[in-house]
Amino acid sequence: MADPAYEDDEDNNDTLIRRVLSLGLAPIRILTSRAAIKAYLSTILFLGTSTVLLALSSTAYAFFYYNYIPQISLERVLYLQYGTDFPPYATAALDTNALVSQQAYNVELILDMPRTPTNLQAGNFMLDLSLLGSKGVPDAVSSWLGNITVENVLHHSRRPAILPYASPILSLSHTVLHLPWHLLNFRDLDRSRLVVPMFEMLVFPRGARNVPTHARLEVQASSVLQVYDAKLAFRAKFQGMRYLVYNYRVTSFVVFTALFYGVSVTSMALGWALISHMLSGSGARQGRIKMEGRDGTTTNTPIKTEQGSSSGAATAKIKTEDEAESSGPFGGGGGLSLSNISDTPTQFPTGRGRLPLSYPGRAPSETEGRENVEAEEDRLRRPMGPDEAADDEDEGDFEGSELRGRRLEGDSGIGTSMESEHAGSGVVRKRSSRSLPKR
Repeated sequence: MADPAYEDDEDNNDTLIRRVLSLGLAPIRILTSRAAIKAYLSTILFLGTSTVLLALSSTAYAFFYYNYIPQISLERVLYLQYGTDFPPYATAALDTNALVSQQAYNVELILDMPRTPTNLQAGNFMLDLSLLGSKGVPDAVSSWLGNITVENVLHHSRRPAILPYASPILSLSHTVLHLPWHLLNFRDLDRSRLVVPMFEMLVFPRGARNVPTHARLEVQASSVLQVYDAKLAFRAKFQGMRYLVYNYRVTSFVVFTALFYGVSVTSMALGWALISHMLSGSGARQGRIKMEGRDGTTTNTPIKTEQGSSSGAATAKIKTEDEAESSGPFGGGGGLSLSNISDTPTQFPTGRGRLPLSYPGRAPSETEGRENVEAEEDRLRRPMGPDEAADDEDEGDFEGSELRGRRLEGDSGIGTSMESEHAGSGVVRKRSSRSLPKR
């Protein structure tokens, strides 16, 4: 025989092992629970959607920056044309995609000139710059001088220029100081660069026709000047929103990307809510009862219609619980059913010295009472047969009988069998027959 103390120790060990395993597996159960899996899927879906929307927002900001911020600078080389009948001039075509309307520009002329005695003796000279539009400008560049009119010129400017003067002592010291760079070809001491501003904060009116497409430069001096090269430069000067976006690029990127991201999330949420509303509405419509008649045609009533055998018209009828019970496997509405038991008055015995519990049953409705009265009248109008008369006599004897010296009146309420049901109906029949008038 096993020792009870040893069995108790084994049970305690098993219980301790189960507790340890339960504590060890508790985090795994929590991590693999349905709520945790739902949270994982929601997090993955949120992160994936956020990544896609963030990429779209960054791309949208890149397109916005490219279209909103114009080219910061534009330079065109001017090739001067020399002749005996007119001063040196140059023409050049401008990039219309780089210049935009309603944007301020500083226009400058950059001249690289040698410090020759001729240029130094020329002193001041004039620079004449004209910005031409697309209206009436001929295609041949060589014929522009003879076709420039007031309608072609959108903007015109004349500015003076001169080579900077240097005294002999300062020139000698400057040459000695920078001679090594000159010998190494890092710097040309005989070249001077002139930057002449021609327009300040020049703004082109709205419209593509107001943006210049060509430029013409004319160098006017008392003598023919010697020029290495000439350039025309447009420098954009941003103001307002363009100034902030261009000068604070990181901050602008964060702000506008967050703005685009918020708009994307809001649009996605509205679209999701609209789709959910549409799907829920379609599901509710599909959940309604399909209405159709015997011929297969659909109706607008939410109750299935049935055709009567005699009228031939479809009439809406709601199937009740009593009809479902009467059309059961026994058929005909007879037999023991829930409705018959609930409608029957019942008595249940109690303890000694107490009155029995009485249940009067469900009161019949007006329609049911009228139907019962009509059925009873039809039954009483029929002639009574010999068997029925004998039953009435037996029932009369039963009414006057006594059980152990006590008068037996009606049903005691003990038992709910079929015999009690038939007995109760017989008493009602006898009373009804006595109420008939004598013929």
